[in-house]
Amino acid sequence: MSELSERDRTIIESIIGYCDSIASRLERYGIDEEVFTRNDDYREMVLFPLLQIGESANHLSAGFLARYDGVPWKDIVGMRHIVVHGYDSLDASWAWSTVSSDIEGLREYCAQIVSDGEPSL
Repeated sequence: MSELSERDRTIIESIIGYCDSIASRLERYGIDEEVFTRNDDYREMVLFPLLQIGESANHLSAGFLARYDGVPWKDIVGMRHIVVHGYDSLDASWAWSTVSSDIEGLREYCAQIVSDGEPSL
């Protein structure tokens, strides 16, 4: 098993932190789907770390992306572009599905990478 570069490790650790931030905000503020879809302030508070995940993923090395292909990195980066450039037309239900269902799996996958395990989803 090849070693992670320091840069990729740092990026993955930051993605883990952003995943934790999303989970923490959902729990701390009692954000459920109804609150998320109806309240711009709560939605923006949760989507900011999601945007950061996409920005971070965009800087992972090609070697990393080839080796750890268990998550759709291109889609993660694409989600960032949608949040940034298409916020007014963002489907809140789709975004809710991502933050409430997909983030936990992404966090687990990244944590396995950092702990030198072989990740699986």
